[in-house]
Amino acid sequence: MVALGTDGDYVELFDFDPTLFGLISNAQTISLPTGSSVKGMEFSPGGAFLYVVAEVAGSSQIWQFDVTSSTTAGISASGILVGEKPITLGIAINKAQLAPYGKIYLASTFNGMGAPSTNLDVIHQPDVQGEACLFQPDGLLLNGASGLYGALCNFPASLFRKPSINFPDNAKDSICLAGVSTTIQYQIKNVDCGVDSVRWELIGIPGTVNANFQTATVTYTQSGEGLLVVTALGDCIPASDTLHIRVFEAQPEGIDIGPDTVSVCDNGIATFNAGSGWARYRWPDGTVDSVFSTLLPGTYRVEVWDACNNRYTDSVTVLVAPESRLSVGADTSLCSGLDLSFQRPGNFTTWQWTPEGLTSCDTCTLVTVPVSNDQTFTIFGQTTDGCISLDTFTIEILDTLFFAQNFTFCKSDNVLIFGVSLPADTTAFFFFQNNGAGCDSLFTINTTGLEPPFLQIDTAVCSEQTFVFQGVEFPSDTFVVVTLPSPAGCDTLVEISVSSLPQPTVQLPADTTLKIGGSITLAAQVMGFANLTWTPANGLSCDDCPTPVANPVETTLYSLQATGANGCSALDEILVTVLDECFFYIPNAFTPDGDGTNDVFYPRTDPCVKRVLSFAVYNRWGKTVFSRSDFAPNDAALGWNGNGHPMDVYLWKAELEYVDGRVEMRKGEVTLLK
Repeated sequence: MVALGTDGDYVELFDFDPTLFGLISNAQTISLPTGSSVKGMEFSPGGAFLYVVAEVAGSSQIWQFDVTSSTTAGISASGILVGEKPITLGIAINKAQLAPYGKIYLASTFNGMGAPSTNLDVIHQPDVQGEACLFQPDGLLLNGASGLYGALCNFPASLFRKPSINFPDNAKDSICLAGVSTTIQYQIKNVDCGVDSVRWELIGIPGTVNANFQTATVTYTQSGEGLLVVTALGDCIPASDTLHIRVFEAQPEGIDIGPDTVSVCDNGIATFNAGSGWARYRWPDGTVDSVFSTLLPGTYRVEVWDACNNRYTDSVTVLVAPESRLSVGADTSLCSGLDLSFQRPGNFTTWQWTPEGLTSCDTCTLVTVPVSNDQTFTIFGQTTDGCISLDTFTIEILDTLFFAQNFTFCKSDNVLIFGVSLPADTTAFFFFQNNGAGCDSLFTINTTGLEPPFLQIDTAVCSEQTFVFQGVEFPSDTFVVVTLPSPAGCDTLVEISVSSLPQPTVQLPADTTLKIGGSITLAAQVMGFANLTWTPANGLSCDDCPTPVANPVETTLYSLQATGANGCSALDEILVTVLDECFFYIPNAFTPDGDGTNDVFYPRTDPCVKRVLSFAVYNRWGKTVFSRSDFAPNDAALGWNGNGHPMDVYLWKAELEYVDGRVEMRKGEVTLLK
């Protein structure tokens, strides 16, 4: 991918194909805040994020975009402001450059209004999304430099990456032929060790390879299995990796089992055929055949897979034609002496009531059923389209209608039913006779008296919490009696007792300072806890212990939350201020006379220096008189004791590795005194 900056408020992205003479395509416009002016850009080491330096409204802003999104809108929407720095005395962030060890450094431009910048801004973790990428303003002091007047040198960062000769994890090894051939692009990143060339070979399977050092396009022309082998050749022993390739012939895209909606007769069968040639099938009920039949309405989806494991689906909705379903209504219960009449639906040409002889006419358009006995009828019908349907209808004859009702109220009250006042805890019967066609009625009335209710609530909460009852909050260590009105007229007395749960305690040391690269133990005093949680966890040896070792790279406010087994918690904080300074000292003279003072010549530094990569001492003719490599500083036992050498002025040179990954060379003179 290639990014192109503009003097406006947008960035252009292009796909880049190195195998086609550097062809760029698929232009995408990524929006920035209105009024912005692009000053610099850089991709993260892994290529997932693009960082854009934009100047807007007197401030330098650093924006992070996720370029892995499949859409332009998705890339624009992913923009996160990860850093901002005011433009002071004409010094504004101008360019961004990826360093060999994965950090991004940002240089400022000087326009002559003030002193030039003597620092670089740093993005410590550019492969991490959001503010966790750790943008640090003025994070790198240009030690000994008079000031920065422009941008960093322009060089391809990929030349400095630590490489390997392995295929990436996402290298495509299962290929589906699209037509007569399929072309796949492969790329091997980070090849080193004096590699002169990279050889690509396709073994055991038809196809062609068009290679360009670390990148190759392979065109597969037939199905089968084989190997794709990549080998790095150069000064070192050749390194290679192998990818097992399988090529399949794909089925034509798409599956069609017919119209999206199918109407069938009531009680009819619908059958669907997904066709032959697919590797496997799956219907909603688990059927794995190509043909599926159903008697029921609903939506049926088929899934099919070809030999390349491409999945295709299609669905059909089965509906029962409403005009093909015969219905004479719901079953009924009624008193004897009445008649029921039924009209044949107009879309049915015939119907037949059984058992025969119990209706006015078993096949007539209008059928009358006299209500005299319990009876169930089955009705068969046929539509003009030949659909056959049936329905059943049951009549239940009632003698007396029974009704029952319960009333609940306080013992001291009465209820008025059918003009009669009934007290609590009473059962009464009311009978109403029907002398014509219809049913007699019997009502059973039950009354229940309530005692004034009493409710006792005993609970416990944390000291900073409250117990809520009926919308009222009660703090801990509270005892109260409240009255709860009842719709039945009997108020409820509620006795509420709220006690306190044991509360954990947590106390952290006072705020402190720390030189960059150093560490400190955060000794917390905690009582009554079940779980500990430190926030943030970055820079800590553990995030759930009482005494973690902190090694932050920037000033950090740590908080410790102690949670008891009962869920109560306590919180305290400590601010660890990281001093961005580094001390390096080598004496200009030493006296190896065995008096225990200044007997050894060795490097002495602050914690910011991680390792001494090399340390050597030379006489005035350039001959090495002492050397040591890859050791920790500040250890006299690893220095030069001067034994066997005359008193003279010697030269020394040291290569230092700092905790932020920088490597620096120092040199000077030292006098050996005896």
